[in-house]
Amino acid sequence: MAGGEPALAEAATEVAQAQVVAAAALRAAERLYDVGGASATRREFNFDRHWRNARTLVSHNPIAHKARVVGDYLLNAEPPPLTGFF
Repeated sequence: MAGGEPALAEAATEVAQAQVVAAAALRAAERLYDVGGASATRREFNFDRHWRNARTLVSHNPIAHKARVVGDYLLNAEPPPLTGFF
């Protein structure tokens, strides 16, 4: 890697890790609705906003691919693709 690419690879994997966590947050929010039932959707709690934000992030990112690339970086020091598509 040349120049600032190691820092870029590190930053890309940090962001990808955060996106994988957002997928877990989405699953947690879905469970909240399962457990809380209709009362969990009350406007005063504002849970729908968090679910919607997590859902938008997860639906726009290939989570399985990101998790694989992060694992390959952490375990094998294989840098992630440094394109705008990762």
